Amino acid sequence: MHSSEAVYQSTMGNGNFGFLKVADEPAAGQSLTGQNLVDTVLGSGSKSGYNFDAIPDNTGNPKLFYAKAWPANTAAVTRTGNRSFGITESGVLRGGVADAVADRAAVLAFNPLGN
Repeated sequence: MHSSEAVYQSTMGNGNFGFLKVADEPAAGQSLTGQNLVDTVLGSGSKSGYNFDAIPDNTGNPKLFYAKAWPANTAAVTRTGNRSFGITESGVLRGGVADAVADRAAVLAFNPLGN
């Protein structure tokens, strides 16, 4: 997600970050999926038992984005994971034990993963 956002921002985004899904873009051509920067399965918002989303904030300066992944199924017996993950324009992958990721602040509250 992070590298796709970086490519989008430095090329067709003209300095702005992109949306993950075509359905979320306010104008044609503003999604990572529509520009073939992520595969269509991930671009649908669900892959490998997780939900995914990328949310740009292109209103300020600097431009910001965060992407998040959370378990698609949280039922006791059939759950697809017990951790959620997030990343921002800084490129630091963060994660924590959670069934959802509310917003950018929630991503930044997670602990950085690995070194």
